Amino acid sequence: MTAPLVLGLLALVLMTVGQYVVAPARWPERAPRLAMAIWQALAFSALASLLLACVALILPGMSVAATVGEIGRACLVELRQQYSTVAGGLVSSIGIGLTAVLAGRVAIGLLGGRRTAAQARRGHLEGLSLVAEESGDGSYTVPHGTPAVYCVPGQRRREAGTIVVTTGARAALSRAHLALVLRHERAHLSARHDRLVRRSGALAAALPWIPFFAVAHAQIARLAEMHADDAVDPADRLRLAEALYELAAAGSPSTGAAGSPRQPEGLLAPLASAPERAVRLLGPRRPLRAATSGLLAVGVAVIALAPATAAFVPSTQEMTVLAHHCCDQGPTP
Repeated sequence: MTAPLVLGLLALVLMTVGQYVVAPARWPERAPRLAMAIWQALAFSALASLLLACVALILPGMSVAATVGEIGRACLVELRQQYSTVAGGLVSSIGIGLTAVLAGRVAIGLLGGRRTAAQARRGHLEGLSLVAEESGDGSYTVPHGTPAVYCVPGQRRREAGTIVVTTGARAALSRAHLALVLRHERAHLSARHDRLVRRSGALAAALPWIPFFAVAHAQIARLAEMHADDAVDPADRLRLAEALYELAAAGSPSTGAAGSPRQPEGLLAPLASAPERAVRLLGPRRPLRAATSGLLAVGVAVIALAPATAAFVPSTQEMTVLAHHCCDQGPTP
């Protein structure tokens, strides 16, 4: 049972670090792009560790790597030995069931979320084609009294996407402020923040009983807004903060990627985040030191590789034998 315990403990440690160390920290606001990479690595590795722990339960006397190898080679001797006792059969059955449920929910959540996003995007663009008018600033204007500025990402990586501004937003913002908000939206499109937020949201919905994934989703959405804020010139940070306050005061529900007065699928910047972002923009921009950024980048790699490394942790049985020979048929005559 060494491998399941190691992988389960690794998943617990990763989720604990995310919720209670990274989430309350202040440094992510200084390097939102790097912080998003940390959160993606934590979420990926925690999920991978949970899946591998379930796989390890199928043949708990072996490492995950050996288990996958034996299953792949259809080693009947080891399987018969595992299922020869009630306890062994029960543990393996639990492992198979947990693997199927966890992998199934994640796959359905990710694929279903992608399909739903594509359908919502097409439907929203079809609706916009009926009411929106192209503006000279590269955006489209929708007649709606609620002030909102949002973008609808393209279906493919090379598609530019669409930025939408309501008439209410044009009335609430000056030309200079609107230009900065549009720059913020273009940063969302170029960085494809919508994909990061959609995937993290799909994991949170697929695994609602694990709070870590909901925290990771909220943090990634929050950091995506800060990363887009940093696309403006340092000299314009004060004006962007003013624009956020003007939209908040006018009652804008969101300013983000693929949001709208009706809040279609995509990235949303909750109104509650506007004051936090404005306060951040009012202060001096203090990027992390190169050495600190380098260490965090190494940390991303270490976190991402942790489950694969743990998959090769030998069991007690394997540590006493040089190699596993469950399928040995003896020397050939």
